[in-house]
Amino acid sequence: MSDEQWRRIADRIESTWPGEPGAGDRYREELGDLDPEAVDAALDGLLIDHRNAAPPPGVVRDAVEALPAGETDDGGSGAGAAADPGGGWDTAEAPAERAGSGAPPPASRPVAGPRPESRRATVALILGAAGFVTIPVVVSVIAIVVANQALREIAADPELAGEQRARVGRALGFIELGVVALTILIGVLVAVSD
Repeated sequence: MSDEQWRRIADRIESTWPGEPGAGDRYREELGDLDPEAVDAALDGLLIDHRNAAPPPGVVRDAVEALPAGETDDGGSGAGAAADPGGGWDTAEAPAERAGSGAPPPASRPVAGPRPESRRATVALILGAAGFVTIPVVVSVIAIVVANQALREIAADPELAGEQRARVGRALGFIELGVVALTILIGVLVAVSD
């Protein structure tokens, strides 16, 4: 890897994760034998998920090795997912691998945070509960519709959480409609029997 190619990659790493002083030299020592285009493609994959610290060189190397042949210049090969199955940098580089590199072990490694919640699922749950104290038929139907939209949204994006909220909101909506229907039925039966 030429100095110019390496400087471009090192600048990219240091600009993305500025809290890594001297990371460029460490990365060059451990990744200098790799194809620069493959390292760039692997970094593209690793940049998909926001992290608070730079990936250890071992993670970048694994991402380069996980690239399918011929996908070093497409910018979105998905290498990050293949090289980082655990969601954080914890799975990549063992302390023994770092021991000979001269680099101190990181003080803390970021791990994946909580999954983002579907707002529609939360709205469905609130509407489902509110239907008991407000206009039950209208609010219940809206709760069911919003819950179904939330479940479709969650199914389309596996990163979203909130499936249970959406299901509970939908169930509450159906329960409220059932209570209203039962109340109407009892009222009709009482009126007819008099």
